[in-house]
Amino acid sequence: MKKTILFGLFGLFLGAATSCVDLDDNKDNNDYLIVEPDERVFVFDENGVPSHISAPTLSAAGQQTLYDEVVGYGWRRTFTCEINDDGTIKSEDYFYLLDGAGPITYYIKTAEELHRYFYVDAVPMNAYNIQPITIDAKTGTLYDANSTHFSLRIFAIGQHNDKWHIYAIEPLGLRSNGNSYKTVWGCTDLVRMTDEELKRKQDESQLLETDN
Repeated sequence: MKKTILFGLFGLFLGAATSCVDLDDNKDNNDYLIVEPDERVFVFDENGVPSHISAPTLSAAGQQTLYDEVVGYGWRRTFTCEINDDGTIKSEDYFYLLDGAGPITYYIKTAEELHRYFYVDAVPMNAYNIQPITIDAKTGTLYDANSTHFSLRIFAIGQHNDKWHIYAIEPLGLRSNGNSYKTVWGCTDLVRMTDEELKRKQDESQLLETDN
């Protein structure tokens, strides 16, 4: 059974630290249908990087919540939708029919260190890497400390059914665009993991040394 999430409900999150999204809990929590809004949700800067059209920055309360309720915890994906070039969103879950790639689970260990958990088809193995980061709390952005790239841009933080959620923009990879490549951007809902969930993820994963 499909769960429908209306992106107009993003407004319930924006600028608040304890807002809720109205989800139907009688539906299958692992099967999502993302409903495309009538107007664009994201805008792109001169470098082609998106931000939420109504929430380019977090409120003061949201910035504090970022450090209190986001940093120090693991975060697993519930759904991801691709952001179109015009700032609208695709209606299907990005990873639903995608071969050769999967979503990343995040452990924001500290404000300086991010662990990313993922599956490597080529080995195959459950792996993770460790990335030094800096956090721009005003924009909710977790930057790679060694570059200008970011892993997550959090534009909303809130609770639903006693679980913390974050809505974030994340780079999903590269796509050929003629003779060049362009970044594919996604909007992802991440739910905070329990200590037990995070421990299981850590136990099943091996450290993979990468440049990212």
